[in-house]
Amino acid sequence: MKKLSKDFKANLFFGKRMEGKPHMTVFFPEELGFVCPICGLGNKFSDGELKWSEYNSFIWCPNCNIDIPSCMCVKYSEQKIGQKPLTKRQRIKRAKEIFYKTCESLLKQKKKLEDSNQLKQGVSRGRKDVKKV
Repeated sequence: MKKLSKDFKANLFFGKRMEGKPHMTVFFPEELGFVCPICGLGNKFSDGELKWSEYNSFIWCPNCNIDIPSCMCVKYSEQKIGQKPLTKRQRIKRAKEIFYKTCESLLKQKKKLEDSNQLKQGVSRGRKDVKKV
């Protein structure tokens, strides 16, 4: 049995996707235009399919056994959903938007964690200005 990749930094910076919560995938990565930048898995000629990684904002390629940030996997030479292929400029803009959303999500998670830690510290010190949840 092949050992699955583990990415310490992806886990540290982005955390795990829906950890401990049941979830359902509506679209697979290649249906949204993602392709492995290493082996090309996800294009219409490849066998197999890309998977959403266990890490937020990452895609896992079973051929390469690596977790890759989704913004690095955008090909869009042909969309599988939609009418027309995107131009090179539109593909770069789309990749940038994915990157920005990833960073925004990371900042929100970080703030939520900091707020949670401040709340715990305030409650444990018996401060009255911090409400218990």
